[in-house]
Amino acid sequence: MKSSKYNIVFKNKDKKLIFNTLTCALAEIEDDGIEILENI
Repeated sequence: MKSSKYNIVFKNKDKKLIFNTLTCALAEIEDDGIEILENI
């Protein structure tokens, strides 16, 4: 998943998830991945 204004990042228990409100895509991501997406 690439960086988008439609992405919402949230925690669910011990997992970090990204939900895209435009496509309804859901992805589990590691801490390193979130930092990369935020820096794009």
